Amino acid sequence: MEQRNEQLGGLRGNPSLVEVVEAYYRSTPVSTVFEVLWEKLRALPTYRTFLEVDEAELWAIFLQTGMSAKVFIEALLADSKEVYLGDPDSFEPEEEYYCLNNESMLWENFRGLGFFIKDRARLKEFLQEKIGRKFAVYPYYMQVYGDLVFDFREKKLFRGDEELLTLGAKTLPITKLLLENRGRKFTYEELAEELGEISAFNHWQTAPNYKVKIDKIFARLNRACGRRIFQFWDKVVYLEP
Repeated sequence: MEQRNEQLGGLRGNPSLVEVVEAYYRSTPVSTVFEVLWEKLRALPTYRTFLEVDEAELWAIFLQTGMSAKVFIEALLADSKEVYLGDPDSFEPEEEYYCLNNESMLWENFRGLGFFIKDRARLKEFLQEKIGRKFAVYPYYMQVYGDLVFDFREKKLFRGDEELLTLGAKTLPITKLLLENRGRKFTYEELAEELGEISAFNHWQTAPNYKVKIDKIFARLNRACGRRIFQFWDKVVYLEP
């Protein structure tokens, strides 16, 4: 564990995303914006359709990550288009909104940030895809998931000082791919394409056993982790954020 702490720039335990970024890149990932929205959406009752990031929360985000409200808004604008409710020729400033390009949410920059949920399922999928990107900021040889440390240089899975599993030639690339794309759902065909194994997936001799072998890898990983973190079903494979 001491060696891995040294590799993480002296950070102890399981460092947060912000700590890793500060130690290695001295900057804040834009995906923090979508992580904030994801956490607020998860806490919002399903019957409610409005969430807000107020000025106090924006200030707290700035103190924790260095990301200003301006940067927060710029990240949102990159995936949004300007819209007006009512007659665009006679609008008041507070009637100016932005809509995410997937049409799942309206938002306004007025006394903090207010978000009107149009399609919760589509918004959830959009945010999960966005926050999945943040995990690539860890060093290329390491990913942290809760109390688990996946060290791809040592090819080991650890919990604290306990070694749980050796990551084999098949297990390692699959594990790394899903950890760096948390929340993204891969079909088995997409997984094969990403791993450069599409010919094995399509070949009439190897195709029947391909999915079975992949499922066995995820079952073994989940046993080693002590809980089901890798989800695999008939059509998709994913890891929750």
